[in-house]
Amino acid sequence: MPPLTIAIIGAGPGGLLLARLLLRSPPPISVSIFEAEASATTRSQGSTLDLRPGGGLKAMREAGLWDEFCAHARWSGEALKVVDKKLVTWLSRSGGSQTEPREWGAAPEIDRRVLRDVLLGSVGEGVVRWEKKVASVEVDDGTGKGVVRFVDGGEEGGFDLVVGADGCWSKVRAAVSEVKPVYSGVGGFSFSISDCERRAPEVWKLVDGGSVFGYSDSKGLNGQVLGDGSVSVSAWGVRGEDWMRERGYDVYDLEQAREGTKKEYVGWAKELTNMLDAVDDDVVPRSLYMLPVDFAWEHKRGVTLLGDAAHVMTPFAGIGVNMALQDAMELAHAIIDAAKETGKSVGKDVLDEQMRKYEKELFPRMHAAQEITDGAMKDMYFTEGAPRTSIHRWCSTVAGHDMHPLVRPVFTAALYTYFFIFRMFV
Repeated sequence: MPPLTIAIIGAGPGGLLLARLLLRSPPPISVSIFEAEASATTRSQGSTLDLRPGGGLKAMREAGLWDEFCAHARWSGEALKVVDKKLVTWLSRSGGSQTEPREWGAAPEIDRRVLRDVLLGSVGEGVVRWEKKVASVEVDDGTGKGVVRFVDGGEEGGFDLVVGADGCWSKVRAAVSEVKPVYSGVGGFSFSISDCERRAPEVWKLVDGGSVFGYSDSKGLNGQVLGDGSVSVSAWGVRGEDWMRERGYDVYDLEQAREGTKKEYVGWAKELTNMLDAVDDDVVPRSLYMLPVDFAWEHKRGVTLLGDAAHVMTPFAGIGVNMALQDAMELAHAIIDAAKETGKSVGKDVLDEQMRKYEKELFPRMHAAQEITDGAMKDMYFTEGAPRTSIHRWCSTVAGHDMHPLVRPVFTAALYTYFFIFRMFV
């Protein structure tokens, strides 16, 4: 029997990890990744990601990339402060240690660009086909083989499976569902402070090697340290979907975006607004979209999804990349199991059976993650008086979701009691 042929659309972390795992499979599997970008350096790869035990950290070990990950990871990046606009600290966590990692809640940071480079280097030359922007995906009803059509008019076919790992506006998703992402109600800017320790030492001290999240008045102002010594600054707020056109200034101009954003944070502690004063690079305006929390698709032979293509959500619980990497692991297991059985089970479509199983197990897991993320967003951006009025619920949602079911009620009760008492003194 010829090897299974797999087309992966999108060279993000989820798509690259899936390719890495399939290429390491004992049964030979043919893998091609089609990526719309011209190269790995075409655009900024965003901020920093925290990898967690059941998702990203497990994925690095399974992919044989643990040592490379550790060479770039920052356990000190686990440091976290959640504050309000007056700089009252509602939650504080110290940085971690690689030699003595936390028994629970480990979440070392790695720059998204670096993680992608590690994964990209692991799949070898020629696997990623650059400048292959997908227009549509179809499955031939007669052969069951997938066909990928590109915007330049070309096409490639004969795939046993086409995997959509192509993000929020997935073209592959359109092959299995008409549902599109909806606006979350939150938008804003991402900025950067280069050489932060030298240029803005007061900001460097505030973020303390990790992250600071400031919330008040349906807005957020956040800073996160990156591996190159810069600090990523994001300013989010509740606003209409047409907010970019309604700003009255050029949202792509750094100076105009910075000055316009500073006006929205009048009355916030100077320690926080110092971040906006110091930004000097990389302004990116963004409106945040999400799939409905109960989204699922009817199974279709020859096509499936992972990561944001399957369950795009806002970044406010920090679990998106971990979900994508876990999806990739589970999908790789299913494809490899099918490859082992193909040819042994005459008259059975083993791959299709494995895809049905993958999707059946994926849906409840992704719905839980979507609910957690949606809850975290509502707690801080759509709850009056946040974080004072919602920090207990936010902590329970974000920190407690991966606890053992018997432990979480005790943890939640302790949290609620602690914050009930804490609020009496602040």
